[in-house]
Amino acid sequence: QISVTTLSGHEVFIDVQLAWTGLQLLDEVDARHLLEDSSSSSRSSPSSLRLLIGELEVHPFMTLAEAGVVEGSTLTALRSRLNAAVVACSTNGTATLWNVATGVPLQTFSCDSLPFKVALAPDGTFLLTHGGSGAQVWSVASGRCVKRIPAEDMRSVAISPDSRWFLTASELPLTLWSICSEESREFDVTGAEESSSIADDDPWHSADSDSTMDSHDLRAYSSSGHVVKQKKASMLSSAVFSKDGATVIASDASDPSSGHASLWCCKGLTRIRSFETSKPISLVHASPANDSFTALGEQELCIFNVSSGQLRFKLLGCQLAEYCNDGSRLLVLHSDRTGGLYDAYTGERLLCWQDIVRTATWSPDAKTIAAAVTTRICLWSSSTGEVAQTVKCAEDRLRQLLFAADGSTLVAQTGFGGALLSWPTSPFVEGAAAHRLAENVVCMAVGWTTLGAPVDSPALGASAKQQTTATATAAAPAATSTSSSNDNSNNNKREQPKQTNERANERATHNIT
Repeated sequence: QISVTTLSGHEVFIDVQLAWTGLQLLDEVDARHLLEDSSSSSRSSPSSLRLLIGELEVHPFMTLAEAGVVEGSTLTALRSRLNAAVVACSTNGTATLWNVATGVPLQTFSCDSLPFKVALAPDGTFLLTHGGSGAQVWSVASGRCVKRIPAEDMRSVAISPDSRWFLTASELPLTLWSICSEESREFDVTGAEESSSIADDDPWHSADSDSTMDSHDLRAYSSSGHVVKQKKASMLSSAVFSKDGATVIASDASDPSSGHASLWCCKGLTRIRSFETSKPISLVHASPANDSFTALGEQELCIFNVSSGQLRFKLLGCQLAEYCNDGSRLLVLHSDRTGGLYDAYTGERLLCWQDIVRTATWSPDAKTIAAAVTTRICLWSSSTGEVAQTVKCAEDRLRQLLFAADGSTLVAQTGFGGALLSWPTSPFVEGAAAHRLAENVVCMAVGWTTLGAPVDSPALGASAKQQTTATATAAAPAATSTSSSNDNSNNNKREQPKQTNERANERATHNIT
């Protein structure tokens, strides 16, 4: 039994197992609503629940035993506001995480192979890369790989909204991986019926299901790699979680003459219904409203109603489609490089741009659209379609544009193996030169991170201030970071002789700020 306290004096007692990971304890503390009245709930920046034992943070991927938890230990629970971040993978096989506001690199990850896609967990605790040798899960705080998923032809990865599961889609079965669960059960069932509705209860913890359908295959694995649940599968092209995490939408690319997609309930991995298109589907996206999804393939865009399974409308000659934050509108780029806004329910065209648009994206508040037009980046009003601001870009081939998660910065990638550029958007200064964050970039993603995030609580005292220095040192260039971390690990080792150098080094690199 341990006690968990807050800086305001609240305390709860929890029966734990020392084999639990930090994530499992975080889930248990969050379920007790110990910090539900935290002032962070009123802020625009999201917050992350964090746990301290003494002056050191309990790492999400540590076991409690490794963190030094024993019978009667007292831990401190607090919330810290997350920082907007961008992560980019380079041709040298590394992924680097930056604070987008300051342009300071926070962490570097050395991948097993050249990564082609990267994603940040919504809670900022881990990131996911995948390349020729498969997928890797990385602890953001320590920079260490905590899980490897081998696969030769991985086509899609997605992280669940609660940051506890992730999907991989390839020629191998669509696979649902657990980040923190140690559950280990295996079964394979064939031939069953479609589920008539989406379950309202917990989508992840359920009894065995005896349902599967056709030749589709879904497998769920525990963190130790054991198959938990399995169904039959074809070659998959794309898979995404719904915004509430209760369902998965997966597209099948095995039929070259038509497209097929299925909606799966995460509880028991039962198929709810299927959808068909006249073209093979290469990409699916779920609406933030949880009521529809887009299926794009061979320039045909289909929007389906999730509840009824009916096709809402179809657009031809499309190469990109992106929902706004509430799912009511679609930003669409056409094959002739023009763009427009469409009503996501009726298909009515609301706005149209005749400029040659290479790529475009929504701002987080859906008030603005950023578009790469030849050698300019234009900020368009999503309500009037008028150009609000422009900035010149020396690079004439922008491959991708993304707003930072807090909307404060616009980041761009200039082609495969190009540069990673950023501009502050508040204010967005016309003619301002871009800040070059990196070169030789192959892919990027935006999100949130706990690194360097301020604690949303009263000051922790002089000892906490000292930890800020330790964290800043850990975020410095590699040689300095390694040297400084080793010094910290030696200090930890003297205080806890049974602790290994590796574990002490990891704990030192993610001290609370």
